[in-house]
Amino acid sequence: MGLAYDEYLKSHRSCVLYGFTWMIDDIGAKKLNDIFPKADFQKIMKNVLAHDKSKYSPEEYYAYDGYFYSEEKTKGIEKAFDYAWLHHIHNNPHHWQYWLLKEDDSVVSGNDMTVKCLDIPDNYIIEMVADWWSFSWKNYFASSNKDNLYSIFAWYEGHTDCILMHENAKQKVEDLLDVIHDILDQEA
Repeated sequence: MGLAYDEYLKSHRSCVLYGFTWMIDDIGAKKLNDIFPKADFQKIMKNVLAHDKSKYSPEEYYAYDGYFYSEEKTKGIEKAFDYAWLHHIHNNPHHWQYWLLKEDDSVVSGNDMTVKCLDIPDNYIIEMVADWWSFSWKNYFASSNKDNLYSIFAWYEGHTDCILMHENAKQKVEDLLDVIHDILDQEA
């Protein structure tokens, strides 16, 4: 344990950077600005370079390492991972879960808990998509098969019903995914 997780983190963070720089280089700042008029690409680069740093924290590191790299998943490992994941999404605004607000009033009034989706700032939407796309990049680098860069679209389609996002953020995510898809098709 430890070394394999360290290698995963290094690879994941590199692939997030590849995805983001591809967006800048292949989509271009002007076209990205059309979708994300409030994006600050220097700040996004700073965030991408520090992407998932919290996974090195004691609150996350050992739980993630144990959950993904131990041979046996005990109840203790699963519980520790749940708390580590909660820490992660509450400390990393590039996750859509960070932007969900569970309102107390609905519980007090006896109604089902209301979850309000807050709009996600442009910078974090771009980093979020780069994060999702990083797994496609990892497979691409492992095989040099450009078709692997398309796997984000199937992943998103399979998860879209589970992802709770403000309608503006969801539209921007889908616009960005459409542009990525179109450019990949043009480059093929």
